[in-house]
Amino acid sequence: MYDLASNVGLCGTLPKCFAGTSRVPSIAGTYLTSTAPGLGSQAGGACDPSPPDCDADVGCVIWTPKYWTSQSVVAFNFTGFMDYESGISRYQWGIGSSQFAADVVPLTNVTGERVLKDIKYSGGTKKMFVTPVVHNLTSISLLEGPAYYVTVVACNGAGPPLATNTSSIVVYVDTSGPQPAAVYNTYDFQQASTTKQVSSLQASWDNFTDPQSGVVGYTVQFYQQVRSKNGTIELTALTEPLSVGLANRVQMLVSQLQDNVMYYAQARTGGVPPGMTALIAVMCSLGCLGIGAVLAVVIMRGTVDQQKQREKERQNEYKQLKALMYALVSHSDGSSGPDGMPQPMRGPKAEDKDKEVAFVFTDIESSTELSNQDGDAFKQLQEVHDQIMREGIAKHHGYEIITEGDSFQVAFATCQAALAFCVDIQYRFLEQTWSKEVLRLNACKVVRGPDGEILFAGPRVRMGIHYAREGTVAVRLHNLTRHKVYAGPAVQIALDVSEVANGGQIVLTEDAVAKLSENMALAGFPVIRMAGLFQLPCVPCPVFLYSVVEAVGRPLRRSFPGLRKIKQIWPQPPDMKLPATLQYNINLPPLPLANNALAFVALRLATYPRDRQKCDLPRPLQETFEEVFAVQAQQFKGYLFQTHEAASREGTWTVAFQSSMDALRFTHAAQMMLMQTHWPPCAHEYCGLSLPSADGRMLFQGPRVCMAVHEASEYLVSEDESIGADVPRKVMSFAGPGVTLPILLTYAGRGGQVILSERAWDAVKPVVTQHPGAHTMEVMPNLLAKRTFHPVMTKKLVEPGYREAPDSRDPMTIVFVKVSKPAEVAHAEKGDTAGNAHMRDEDITMTIQAFQISVSMYTTTARKLLRKYDGYECKEPEPGKFTLAFKELEDAITWACHLQEELMYLSWPSHLLSMQECREQHDADGRLIWRGLRVRVGMSYGFVNNKKPLNTGRADYFGVLPNGAARVSALAAPGQVLVEAQNPPLQRGKGDVLLKNVGETQLYMRGLPAERSKDKEKKALQAQDEEFKALTPEEQEARAVNVKAVGYYVLRGLDNPRLVYEAHSWRLQGRPLKPCGEMFAPPTGVCGPGGLKDSSINSRMSSLRSKLLSQQQAAQANMEQMVTGLRAGGSELSFSSSFDGKGGVKGLLSAGVSFLAGPGHAQQ
Repeated sequence: MYDLASNVGLCGTLPKCFAGTSRVPSIAGTYLTSTAPGLGSQAGGACDPSPPDCDADVGCVIWTPKYWTSQSVVAFNFTGFMDYESGISRYQWGIGSSQFAADVVPLTNVTGERVLKDIKYSGGTKKMFVTPVVHNLTSISLLEGPAYYVTVVACNGAGPPLATNTSSIVVYVDTSGPQPAAVYNTYDFQQASTTKQVSSLQASWDNFTDPQSGVVGYTVQFYQQVRSKNGTIELTALTEPLSVGLANRVQMLVSQLQDNVMYYAQARTGGVPPGMTALIAVMCSLGCLGIGAVLAVVIMRGTVDQQKQREKERQNEYKQLKALMYALVSHSDGSSGPDGMPQPMRGPKAEDKDKEVAFVFTDIESSTELSNQDGDAFKQLQEVHDQIMREGIAKHHGYEIITEGDSFQVAFATCQAALAFCVDIQYRFLEQTWSKEVLRLNACKVVRGPDGEILFAGPRVRMGIHYAREGTVAVRLHNLTRHKVYAGPAVQIALDVSEVANGGQIVLTEDAVAKLSENMALAGFPVIRMAGLFQLPCVPCPVFLYSVVEAVGRPLRRSFPGLRKIKQIWPQPPDMKLPATLQYNINLPPLPLANNALAFVALRLATYPRDRQKCDLPRPLQETFEEVFAVQAQQFKGYLFQTHEAASREGTWTVAFQSSMDALRFTHAAQMMLMQTHWPPCAHEYCGLSLPSADGRMLFQGPRVCMAVHEASEYLVSEDESIGADVPRKVMSFAGPGVTLPILLTYAGRGGQVILSERAWDAVKPVVTQHPGAHTMEVMPNLLAKRTFHPVMTKKLVEPGYREAPDSRDPMTIVFVKVSKPAEVAHAEKGDTAGNAHMRDEDITMTIQAFQISVSMYTTTARKLLRKYDGYECKEPEPGKFTLAFKELEDAITWACHLQEELMYLSWPSHLLSMQECREQHDADGRLIWRGLRVRVGMSYGFVNNKKPLNTGRADYFGVLPNGAARVSALAAPGQVLVEAQNPPLQRGKGDVLLKNVGETQLYMRGLPAERSKDKEKKALQAQDEEFKALTPEEQEARAVNVKAVGYYVLRGLDNPRLVYEAHSWRLQGRPLKPCGEMFAPPTGVCGPGGLKDSSINSRMSSLRSKLLSQQQAAQANMEQMVTGLRAGGSELSFSSSFDGKGGVKGLLSAGVSFLAGPGHAQQ
């Protein structure tokens, strides 16, 4: 008798010889299956050690929308998994807050029916089963804001079952429509009380916003106000709704307008629910007869939900900005952790005496009054207060020195940790859910701002921060409690600073700000403003004090009166408003690190009203710009200054930095901040059109500013006397060529663009990658990377940049060029003397050096000729190996032939010319055909799939075309030029096809090497194409290039044989060359890329098809043997092979068999 029960390791079918209960009484608790009765419960399962797998081509894919529009209904599709051994027993799905999690919606069995679909992937299209899921959530509602992920789990029929899971990309919930904006009854974003138009109505509007799913277009409709029969006023449609895309204004023809009638323009987005629109009315006065018309503005008020939506929109913008700023600093200076937040900082050690430390002293405002008003409520408040404080101390690694009532004294290792703690605590108090009893206290009531945002809620805690430098503080351990006790002048300063703060305010000393400015990221990017010069009781000399306004990305628009209980020295009067250059310039003027070089950023407003001169910028707008730039400058150690050059150009500002990297960080953050700033009303006419990207994120919004970065040592430093004589601190200014150049660069750039000079780019290139440009670089953050601009406006384009590279939407020629390495060099690099026992180490070194010098000469020549033939250099992955792009095939061919001739007349090193492959050789007629390095050139003409920037800033191309060019280059012999083009273009100036299957095509080079040109040929070096006819027949022959078909070749990675052409100049026609590969078929008798007429070609194609068909049949036979077991189990399997209708084989290089999960179908 065999006891198999509860043995979970057993699987498969129980053999018949054990089916009797006398031998096996029970199989309960195993994964065995048996047809014999009375053996107990059984789970069943095949013996399958491997879990389900994904499709080899497509993978395991879950398709989800970017947004779900319901909080209770989810929808998605997913592809099936595969398991050849035991099949798929069930699918489960769930929703989680992270990938592969199901903490929001637990795993649920999939019940939907599968659908057979054509699925596209990188290698083509294949049929696969797709399962759609639409599910109503009954026990939970999804929230707007959090990120959700769908996870699908596939379980096989193994015993025990094995599972594989996959997860989707992030999905958000967006149930609200876009937020409406102002609509104007004129074409130029202004309101008018009457109109002179007789048969047309106009409207314009600000951009509606939707931070979740974006705005895809607007619909505009005009209405007429009429009085109904019962005397009520109604609106009737005057026009049909008109879709205007993303335009911001419209003019529509209507029937004759009536005098003294109100007309309304209504603008709505496609996703706006009914009622969430904006209406503007205008009274028509046809003759402008002085009728007193009153502007009627009807704007439907937003509901509470709309206000919440706007708040979420702002929060989303702030999160994007803060994430960008952390990303700007995280990859180079280690300021942030893997989640983008500051790294934790440890507190000071108790044993260290005289250590520099940051003090934070706090106190609740009006605590005595609160206690007297309601003792129980105050007790509850103090308990919550103490808990929040201690949680913050632990979070930011501070040390609680002592508490006195509701006052805390805390020590931190750095000023960054101290300020991060203070800011965090202020927001914690604001966001805490206080009881009604606490909020009834006079000093704890909720206070809201003009836009309805909460400014205060709960206790107002004042905070003071001071950084104690070495020698100003001493620490010891208390004899009884062994607790740290701090003493010294710094402790008293911190106490005095906390006393002068208002409730809810954070005040810092100048020592704290100086230390803090070394790394603002670790403090959470606080915005710091100078309060003025004050006389502290414990310090003999006046000191500057500063206050924290808010943290970037966490707005807190609190306003405070002047500091209390302290004498203010400057400014006078105390409420005098200081310019942004004084309020926010917390950093000292930068000192150069090396070569006396500093980085300068110029900023120029590029959007002005059309009918207004670029001067007299409204003062509120000027101040807002200065505040935005000064706030961002303080985050990256910048110094906003005034210069005479910028002052003479209205709407221009300048900032100095110690390094170009800090300057670049500043420009990126400033570009984002410009889009998120709440601009004054006067800024509207200075804003460009708001443009969202395809994913809904805004690319342009608000004023557009061009920014330029330049690094230079040519500058002068002087004191800025224009700021006023009563300022108690020096304000510095910079001038000179180093400052002037970036200002001029902003006039070459476009609004919203960031450009770098070559010196600035060289400085940041080791850190910055994935940004397009050349020499004058354009660099944008990823969030704004889809911005597009016209070329920079300079006198001459010396070197083409990314945007000047051939457009991926047009046909082009990709060229691969590679220098052939002589055998002597290859042996020398390996240390192999190649049988020459007398070769010395000096000879090996000389060989390698001669080759390196020669490669440099060749690359210089190649680049020089590129400019003449309008070529574009994509990359040089290794010395002497180029990838190039040409807009015209004719230019690429003539460039390559010109290069082959030019290389023969360079002044090569004598040691190179002594190598076998590089020696001088002549043809039978005595013409020079070989001398120096030999270069292979291969090119393909057609369309690319994609164009992207490399980390060098150059453009690179992807798809079949570059791959084909690489294969053609490998086919070329050293010194040969080969061309492949399935659909060649017409020859310039002629109607003939550029490349002929039979016969030769003759082209002409644009010039000849000067070293071998005769007198008349020298005159022709600069001749243009129209001057070619003026040359003599002999001169024309010397510049001729012949192109002829060589034959059909099979290129690795391409499905069909390709016709290859060879190009050579007239002088080099004697080179005995043939491609480095076996010819598939000769070019004769070819009727084009669509078919082959030659009988020998047809014979070879037929042979190739037969061979492939035999391989497919053999694979089918093997597969039928493999799936015999599955057929026996009731699964049906079908196999098919197919050829296209053009004589080619489908999937020539991808013949294989794959299974689709579920009721079986295998496809070849």
